[in-house]
Amino acid sequence: GAIPLAGLFALVHAPLALYIIPTALPVLLLGVVFWLTSTTPRRKAKARKRNIEKRISFAMSFISAMSSANVNVDVIFKELSRQSIYGEIQREAQWITRDIELMGKDVLSALKDAATRSPSPKWQDFLQGVVTTSASGGQLKPYFLMKTDQFNKDRRIQEKSLMETLGMLAETFVTVVVAAPLFLIVMMSLMATVNSASGGFILLMLYVIVLVMIPMSQIGFIVLISSMVEEV
Repeated sequence: GAIPLAGLFALVHAPLALYIIPTALPVLLLGVVFWLTSTTPRRKAKARKRNIEKRISFAMSFISAMSSANVNVDVIFKELSRQSIYGEIQREAQWITRDIELMGKDVLSALKDAATRSPSPKWQDFLQGVVTTSASGGQLKPYFLMKTDQFNKDRRIQEKSLMETLGMLAETFVTVVVAAPLFLIVMMSLMATVNSASGGFILLMLYVIVLVMIPMSQIGFIVLISSMVEEV
């Protein structure tokens, strides 16, 4: 009887973490797996959307040039599927070509399906316009030229907005990464000369500014700008 009582006493007085960690860790791991599983498709779709809309004006120039040479729509998308410089638009064109050549669909059905599964509203609108124009007996060449002009105007507006944002970030960079640390270094150096008793603390703060604050702020600006600007 003494051994069970001693064991019960030790169980009651054992550290609470010994019971919380084994119970909470599987629940936490399950939550992380569920979050990754549920958000990964959405994140990939958003990445594909951004990739398509950054390149759509350039792809439209290619499409309108092919159309000006009186190339059929299915051949246009087949040639577009071979152009790796257009990123996700190449993959969209590859799926259209696959549906036509391997699945046996007609061009309009393949374009309708591509518009349905595409994550980009601009690309969806373009493909649906191709279907509507073809079904109504209209000419695709003027439609392609009109969409090229529209997407080029949108791209110029986006580039202007991006340049204004980068200009604001440049001013912020000079203030936060260049001027502010220099001001703090000069101010703390003067404080150390006036009050020698706090010299150790001030020296530590100078190390923090030079070795942590400045590099981390520079890395933060690099990551921010690289996420905004992508070479096309």
